[in-house]
Amino acid sequence: MSTAEATAARPEAQPPKSKAVRFTNAKAVEGLRPKATEYEAADVKCDGLRLCVTPKGFKSFRWYVVDAGKRRKVTLAPWSLAPLDGHLTLEEARVWLSKLRAAHVGGNLATVEADLERLIRRVRPGQKISDAPSDTVKAVADVFYDRRLKPHRKHPEEARRILDRDILPVIGSRPIAAVKGPECAALVERVVDRGAPGHADKVRRLLSQLFRFAEGRDLIERNPAARLDPNDLGIVTGKRSRWLTAEEIPLLWTALSADPTPVNVKRPDPRTGKVQAYEQRMAALADATRAALKILLLTGVRTGELLKARWEHVDLEGATWTIPVENQKGTLKRAATARAWVVPLAPTALAMFHDLKALARKSPWVMASPDAASGHYHPQSLSHAVRGMIEGEPPMLTLPGGAFTPHDLRRTMRSHLANLRVPLYVAERCLNHSLGKIVETYAVGDDYLGERREALEKWDGFVQGLVNPQAAKVIPIPTAAAAAVGA
Repeated sequence: MSTAEATAARPEAQPPKSKAVRFTNAKAVEGLRPKATEYEAADVKCDGLRLCVTPKGFKSFRWYVVDAGKRRKVTLAPWSLAPLDGHLTLEEARVWLSKLRAAHVGGNLATVEADLERLIRRVRPGQKISDAPSDTVKAVADVFYDRRLKPHRKHPEEARRILDRDILPVIGSRPIAAVKGPECAALVERVVDRGAPGHADKVRRLLSQLFRFAEGRDLIERNPAARLDPNDLGIVTGKRSRWLTAEEIPLLWTALSADPTPVNVKRPDPRTGKVQAYEQRMAALADATRAALKILLLTGVRTGELLKARWEHVDLEGATWTIPVENQKGTLKRAATARAWVVPLAPTALAMFHDLKALARKSPWVMASPDAASGHYHPQSLSHAVRGMIEGEPPMLTLPGGAFTPHDLRRTMRSHLANLRVPLYVAERCLNHSLGKIVETYAVGDDYLGERREALEKWDGFVQGLVNPQAAKVIPIPTAAAAAVGA
């Protein structure tokens, strides 16, 4: 058989080779997470149907076909979990693919593609954005981001992620004036249902702010998200109080050790069916991740501050790490008067930075990741790692107090500093918390670096005493200043 005959006999083109990512139902599609680069997943129940997932989390259906002797890609539509204008659910995509296949065999593929195009009303490749409808939620959201969020938020990219992941894939193609309260409620409830009730409140507030922006420009008559009640939607808010006790810290440290004591358990991996040993799961946690979680525990810094750190900010000889203003939490107004913050590194934390330096090689990032487009760890990487440790099968870590997050390690350090009788003003400055407007006005330049180093070294010794009590030579005792305060 000639090449031409073979092509004619195989009307559907083979999709590009990619990793074996597959899905079987709508829940599995919803669970596909974005990666550093675009990738495709294959529908197990509908041969030929592909789902493209972009780094920003957009999902759309594709089909590859040989048409007029040439292989080309047919983009069906963006994906949505429930029926939505301008999108296709998984079941709808399967139906349309069968129509496209039948039309291809009958020689009228272009006609059915045009029907699908009219249904979806998406912007064609090469079409100018200015030619697209300007009254859609996406079009208004882009203006909202450029005009309202970027000039007034220190880290607007966080809101951008919420728009791109939680809001626009659901209602982005809808005319903004047509969106009603029930759609907004359903959008927020989807986030709650996927197990993120706290994050759902961020989605609700940003959604309401977006529509308030549109209302102020007379694009809509009334904000449809203004009256959404968090309690009605299942949103859980409030300050977390989780911190690790003195009994839990050694359990976490052991799980994060480079050579942990393995548990002789072997179970089949639910994804591959292969029998996987527990010690193999332990090794799957990257060395940089282990070091990072220990640093969070020992220094009390915020996760984002560590993930954005560059080696130019770390003085290994001087045992200090400087966090520039742009990497700190705070508003743009506060950033105008804020200063770089110096974190003194106690011996164990300093050793972790030396380990990360060796792992980073020539990368400028402390938490280097050659697979990421940014060059460093994704903002959610450590949260996902902790969740995997706790929820794995079998779990890599089980704590009496239950699950925790990386930010809870910051609260853990602060709670134990109080128990170690570190003075309040020193403990608060260890977290880079403000001591109040009056103190900041009159105690300019006093950052208590010496006192903070003493406190963090005491905390380091306390942790090491818990981890290896047999090797502990001293028991942490209050400093003279703390003793005076306590007296």
